[in-house]
Amino acid sequence: MTNPTPEDNVLNPGHEQVILKLDEDLQFEVDKGIASLIHACWHYGGQTVASCENNSEGKAWIQFLNPLAADDFLTGIFADGDTYWDGKEVDPTDWEWETVTVDGSEHINVTVYFPPELIELLTDSLIPWHLEPGWMISTVFPEVKEEVQRLLAESEKSEEEDDLIRPFI
Repeated sequence: MTNPTPEDNVLNPGHEQVILKLDEDLQFEVDKGIASLIHACWHYGGQTVASCENNSEGKAWIQFLNPLAADDFLTGIFADGDTYWDGKEVDPTDWEWETVTVDGSEHINVTVYFPPELIELLTDSLIPWHLEPGWMISTVFPEVKEEVQRLLAESEKSEEEDDLIRPFI
């Protein structure tokens, strides 16, 4: 039997839906059980098109906007090395991957099917990557929060000045 397609889920979600609001102009419905992972994907740069927390085949899936978005997802999870769940290494080559051409165009979406038990682990693996710079040290050592904010502002100002100077170099 073939995997239900992302289009099947859009037409008949079958799971409790929540509104995921990413910013003022971007919000959409998503299965409640995978919403936190989709949110983490978007904040890390892995833009998604559709998803399902657990299809009729017993698999969760995410369809990414393009191969680079899928790469952002994988990089966010595995960049620091191996990831383990229930004492076993999580290997994305064990998951099912497929490409979908959109409306006969050259644009390719990438869909990954994986065990739904991994949703929380994958979410937790992505969350640290989309935190604001300085958040971690400010949480662990609150006394440096003001200095972190000053340094970030200084760094941002320096980048803006570099952008102004570059055209003349």
